[in-house]
Amino acid sequence: MPAPDDPRAYDALFDAPEPSAEQRAAVRLWQATDRFYERVQDFARGLSTEPRAGEAHDALAELIRGSRTALPLTAWRGNRDARKATGLDVTALESLIGVTHRLTGFVAASLDWTIAVHEFTRPPLRGGAFLVQLRIPIGVHVGWLPPIGSERLRYQQELLLYRPTVRYWAVDRRNPALPVLVCEVMNDDS
Repeated sequence: MPAPDDPRAYDALFDAPEPSAEQRAAVRLWQATDRFYERVQDFARGLSTEPRAGEAHDALAELIRGSRTALPLTAWRGNRDARKATGLDVTALESLIGVTHRLTGFVAASLDWTIAVHEFTRPPLRGGAFLVQLRIPIGVHVGWLPPIGSERLRYQQELLLYRPTVRYWAVDRRNPALPVLVCEVMNDDS
């Protein structure tokens, strides 16, 4: 794997056409510090009909549908609150093992687990923090944001999935303060 300090080295891991101007603009909105991504998520989940969020949603979904992983990848997603993310307390994550589930909206993750831990699990909230390890096989639709997103956020090595189906395989509790929910992203074109 390439050195994590140069996310451009990861570009070859994704088979993606040149993004449109609308897709580039949607990525910038997604990464903006005003939390616009929450409005896009609300639109994706049917909780909003805001036109600007809908346009960003459509452009991001199109970006993701147009690109695929060229190699198997492991990505990481940090969660501050297990209850909010899964409906379960962090102590009950094992009950997800063996479950296949279609997630709603967009799922952001990083190729760098330290980013997921340091920026997205702290401070832990009432349900407890945890990390998700996403095993992504070849051919899964993924939007790779560093080449087209914010230069200052390139270090996050952010990728986006849209409504992925995942199968939960295990919970790694070697670090009791931050369990890892291990899942595989299923390769489906629905």
